[in-house]
Amino acid sequence: MKRITTQIELDTAYKIAAAAFTDAPNVAWMFKPSKQKQGLKLLFKLLLLEAKAKKGAYLSDNDAAILILHPTQAKATNLRILWLELVLALRYTGIINGIKALKQK
Repeated sequence: MKRITTQIELDTAYKIAAAAFTDAPNVAWMFKPSKQKQGLKLLFKLLLLEAKAKKGAYLSDNDAAILILHPTQAKATNLRILWLELVLALRYTGIINGIKALKQK
């Protein structure tokens, strides 16, 4: 596995994660049915950007799998991550599910 460092690797990782969790009930509950596909993409973009900032986002050598592995106490909050969290919570999940999802974090 190699650490994700480029935008191309990050884009590949988004696609892998979104494809793996399409129609997964443990994630699908967060999203409005009409916005599930876009919401999944944004959710994994957020998770991978945060993991990349913490130096914990990895892509397999054959670009078929991802790994997010970083210390939970590592700090990576920046304005872009906060903005994406707000967009995800308000636009794709709705207010109630967005608040529940942010509490899970």
